[in-house]
Amino acid sequence: MKSEDTATSPSGFTVLSQKNRVLLIFVGSVVLIGYIGLNIFVYQYAKKTKKNEPTLAMNTQVLPTPTPLPLTSAGVYQFSISGGSEGPKLISKGVLNPVDPPVGGQQNLEVTTVNGAEHIVAIIKTDTKEKTIALSKSGSNPTVWQGSWTMDDQYSYIYTIEVKGSVGGKETVLPITFR
Repeated sequence: MKSEDTATSPSGFTVLSQKNRVLLIFVGSVVLIGYIGLNIFVYQYAKKTKKNEPTLAMNTQVLPTPTPLPLTSAGVYQFSISGGSEGPKLISKGVLNPVDPPVGGQQNLEVTTVNGAEHIVAIIKTDTKEKTIALSKSGSNPTVWQGSWTMDDQYSYIYTIEVKGSVGGKETVLPITFR
């Protein structure tokens, strides 16, 4: 049995009466307004509570990749060189004091050379700078060469000292890499 308020369209769908249409529109409007109101409430609540929480950017520190490790040694760094008979040998041993100076700190290098070393320089390479320091012979021992400099750059990624000199007219380089 059909209600007198509804009718069937030729395609077989039930057509709502005027009363039912008004009721459906009213219920749909209430649901839509409730949905919008709920979203506004959630947005305002989240915005209010977010002000009191620190943001991710304030809690984290961006680190370069890869993160450099601290130097493994501190204080005085002593080294000795041994090797085969190929080529002229420049240095037999040395002392770097300190190995890990702060920016503005003094650093000293003393190397013992083979007899006949003609000149020696230290090339200090750090993250953004490179400088060459001429070493001079010690007055008491002609095989000992000394030099000092001020560390004027940070070295998070690059920190090497190349000891370069000549023996018998042939140039030799000894790289010492700390980072």
